[in-house]
Amino acid sequence: PGSYSSVEGATVCTKCDASKYSLDYGAIACSQCIAGTYSSAVGETTATTCTRCRPGTVSTVGAIWETDCKDCPYDLHPGSDYSYQFSFLFNDCDAWVCNSG
Repeated sequence: PGSYSSVEGATVCTKCDASKYSLDYGAIACSQCIAGTYSSAVGETTATTCTRCRPGTVSTVGAIWETDCKDCPYDLHPGSDYSYQFSFLFNDCDAWVCNSG
């Protein structure tokens, strides 16, 4: 866990990059943190290391730093009382997630 190898039978694995994680032994790739989260940790073994952006901010898939979380577009009304993540398309069809407060 926390690493991968694209070569079958390899004895050395590569740690997952920042904003990625691997749950299983023998992984051939790492999974990315989802939109609306970020992680600078390397070699992680679970998605729980992906930290949610602050309420009223968004990030793209694979964000590494908290500063990658940007203010929600004005038309999402980030101050309103949503009880769920609001998904939408923004900026040339990149998928973003707005975490509501």
